[in-house]
Amino acid sequence: MPFSPFQLSGKFFRIICFLSLTHFLGNICQAAEIKPVSVMATSEFGAVDFLGLSDVFAVDLIDGGGLIDIDGTPDNALDDLHDFDAFWNNGWHSGDFDAGISGGTDEDGDPFTVAPVEDQILEFNLGQQAILFEAYVWQQNQNGFEFAWAPLRGVDEMEILISEVASGDNFTSLGVFALEPELGTSDVPAQVLRLADDPVIAWRVRFEIISALSGEPNEFVGLGEVRFQGEYLPTLLGDFDGSGVLDVADINLLSAEVRSANPDPSFDLNSDGNVDQDDRTMWVEELANTYFGDANLDGEFNSSDLVAVFTAQRFEAIQLANWQEGDWDGDEQFTSGDFVKAFIGGGYELGPRPNVQAVPEPAFGSMWLVYLLRIYAIRVCHKKKRTVTLV
Repeated sequence: MPFSPFQLSGKFFRIICFLSLTHFLGNICQAAEIKPVSVMATSEFGAVDFLGLSDVFAVDLIDGGGLIDIDGTPDNALDDLHDFDAFWNNGWHSGDFDAGISGGTDEDGDPFTVAPVEDQILEFNLGQQAILFEAYVWQQNQNGFEFAWAPLRGVDEMEILISEVASGDNFTSLGVFALEPELGTSDVPAQVLRLADDPVIAWRVRFEIISALSGEPNEFVGLGEVRFQGEYLPTLLGDFDGSGVLDVADINLLSAEVRSANPDPSFDLNSDGNVDQDDRTMWVEELANTYFGDANLDGEFNSSDLVAVFTAQRFEAIQLANWQEGDWDGDEQFTSGDFVKAFIGGGYELGPRPNVQAVPEPAFGSMWLVYLLRIYAIRVCHKKKRTVTLV
């Protein structure tokens, strides 16, 4: 009996879905390179100009400055080599300058005094949550001419920790990892660290250095470059804590970055190169689709919000305030300026803000289903890989 047009189209749809899924899972073993958007360190050698040595900063760990493409893949650094520059201008050395995390310096003001190795921490921000499988670490590979700097200043052991959120100190340890030494006599590939047997979800990754290859407690310990292999998870723009919803925690995190002297670029919502009040306005009015003054973020600015903020008793108080306590202009105080910020928006007692989106966003749950399939497939492909020792 011949098929009806509806039956044909339905069968065709199922065949296309099956073929697409087969192709999708068959090629998923090629997980993507994930390049951190920023990096901080307890210390770095700093801006020193001595015999051509200068600007040895933590940011050099993610800028690709010392990488050499050998396989014609300029858009993927995972198979690149790192050079063995004698002055090591394209890597990170610990030293006497804070690089975003307090502690770890030798604290004598002399950049040529070696810093304590075990106090060194590197923190990489991936910009959003990602499924991670491996870390690619190019070891210290400095050519010291007659000095064997590379095998002395390289990292021996370090603990790797991950956090699923964009800020704070909530980290989970993945264990202690050992790196192999490099000699500084030739360009070298990355050393691959298998992070875990099962996929891990991370927004930030920390390297807490334990020891240098020299065995000395104080040493100019360093690394060349760092990348990760995995897949970015679907994200909700403005969801800075990875909770899956836009809430007061997110606007408070954004406000803190706006106040920061060195804001994290992953908080630049409008991609204008700045993290400022324009990003707060975008978060409130476009992403959360509400008004300044909506203390409980229920989508309306009304009398219930005023009751909530006055109940918190932060108005003109010494104590710091956040969004739900009346700090709508982001200065950590609840003052008359916050009322100006809220009422100038004209949303009081108007009900929900009109939704200006003409095209609905894709279903978040559907994206997660696709990524669950990716997690499973990549896990199968990577199950047997391990190239560097987990101590």
